[in-house]
Amino acid sequence: MTRTILSAALLMALSGTAAALDNTTAGQALSHANSHRAELRAADGDAFSIRDTFVDPVKGVTVARVERTYRGLPVIGGDAVQRFRGNSFQGLSQTLRTDVRPYGR
Repeated sequence: MTRTILSAALLMALSGTAAALDNTTAGQALSHANSHRAELRAADGDAFSIRDTFVDPVKGVTVARVERTYRGLPVIGGDAVQRFRGNSFQGLSQTLRTDVRPYGR
């Protein structure tokens, strides 16, 4: 899992394709994140945003870095890297192991 995240970061650095965030691609990525909340171990108060996207030049899939907030606060270690090709979700990598969040009002 860590290897995948590092590979994605390395590909972005080498390919120089981490350009401005494309609204259409970001919208697709956000849609995939919200459609796969169980795989992302999302709690009821979790919300997602897309940090950036790029196309993996080797595999031809779009890779998106997803950031997570819980009730408006950033979740440290809650980010994920997801892969998709158009409407086809290919998978994700993350370090978060639970959907348990602290109780707060």
